[in-house]
Amino acid sequence: MTHTQNAVQNNESRRARIINIINDTVATYSEKTNRLYTDSYQEEPIIKTASQLNNYTPDKIIKMRQILQQGSMSPQELFYRQGIFMADFEDDFYRPPDTQLISYKYPTYQSMRNKDLRMYFTWRSKVRKSGIIEEYIPAFVMLYIYEIVNLIGFEDSQSAFCELVKIYDRFSGFYQLTSYLNTWYRDFVAYYNLDISYLDKLPQLAMHKVRWKLLDITCCDEELFDAICASSVMDIKSSPGYQKSEGMYKQVMCDAYRRLYVAKKAENKSLLEELFSPVDTVPVHLFSGAVFYQKERIKEYTYGNELYQLSCKDNRWYLRSYDQILPGKPIKMFVKFMDHHLRTELKARPFKNEPEIPNEYKVHVHDAIIAYKHRQQELLKPKITIDVSLLGDIRAAADITMHKLIVEEDISCENDLPCENEPEELFHSDLLDDIEVKLIKKLINNEKYNDFLRENKLLLSVIVDNINEKLFDTFQDTVVITDGNNAELIEDYIEDLKGLVNL
Repeated sequence: MTHTQNAVQNNESRRARIINIINDTVATYSEKTNRLYTDSYQEEPIIKTASQLNNYTPDKIIKMRQILQQGSMSPQELFYRQGIFMADFEDDFYRPPDTQLISYKYPTYQSMRNKDLRMYFTWRSKVRKSGIIEEYIPAFVMLYIYEIVNLIGFEDSQSAFCELVKIYDRFSGFYQLTSYLNTWYRDFVAYYNLDISYLDKLPQLAMHKVRWKLLDITCCDEELFDAICASSVMDIKSSPGYQKSEGMYKQVMCDAYRRLYVAKKAENKSLLEELFSPVDTVPVHLFSGAVFYQKERIKEYTYGNELYQLSCKDNRWYLRSYDQILPGKPIKMFVKFMDHHLRTELKARPFKNEPEIPNEYKVHVHDAIIAYKHRQQELLKPKITIDVSLLGDIRAAADITMHKLIVEEDISCENDLPCENEPEELFHSDLLDDIEVKLIKKLINNEKYNDFLRENKLLLSVIVDNINEKLFDTFQDTVVITDGNNAELIEDYIEDLKGLVNL
């Protein structure tokens, strides 16, 4: 058989296959619609076009593959250029996919067969229209994620991130995708400079998220205290001191930490670098395992905070973070030192030896304790409020009273001249009972009063409150202050109190 005869036979064979395809298509349609031939005219659909036949390749895909011939470029750049070219392409490929045969480790437009590529664009069209990924085909999901991280088909990074979150929520539990998704999610947020709070989703940053509270000294005591305790991995709530005064522990510990944080910042130093160790800086590959094209070379870029930081120098990426499992020794000793001194203040079994911390740390801890005591003393003083709206009426009443007193005084002095020599009794000792008078005398004479209180079965805070309440109308102020263990008189009122108790 000659070469010409072979060519003719091949053409005839192709023609026969095409006719068979057309016949099969017509037969399939007839079976589905269950229509019968009639002599009357009725509308009939056009037989499927060539674009719907299995052996047809759309011109768009053919032109996309030709991008490879435009010059030398990396596989990542080729993927990006082809992706941008096909960003708006939609397909409607009716051949049911055999998902077992669609297997690509790193699926790209160039590496996929035409029929698989058409099935992908059909799958992508459905996802874009419905917003839901109903059919899980690993190669298609991976390729779609590659498009997301390269912003192919998205107006900006925020809209692409929203789509990435959908995939993360949908497939983060899939064994094949879990490790990839955690890395790509983190890298996307960092590379496109999105809000760091988005990283809260990542399970591998759970400990970091607790420690990040230490960066916000403006947060409430409750949150800051929990962050300090969790970061030190100390069960401070089981301390006998904490059980005796939970409020003191929270206020003092947070106050001391804030003082230290501000002091270090004033010196252009980082308190967290001192409190946590060790710190690791390791090189990382951005979007590792994905096909990602970095369009511009980055000389220097930093993302994150003092505890977790991704940075780029001369196009090389590094991750700087603190050990997530083991706490730094300094923060453990810092918390232990405060626990020791608070136990001492509360007389709740302090440690035998004082934990060692830098002297500057000790200063701020002691200042925080003193500040707490001062606040407690201020709380014991009665609060006086003045209704300014009543001042006018008070002044008017005072003027009337003053006028009456002047008139009465004149009459009194005329009738009884020696009245100006009579002593004026300012205080009345009957305001206080014998026990209260005896306590004031002991305070004036700096005498010990613990045995006196014990014999009379009295609490110091209770008797002091009674004295202050009874004498408030006379002095318009607190005359005795106490921290619950010790009491002392206000110096300005000692002479007046001597007259009150006849000393």
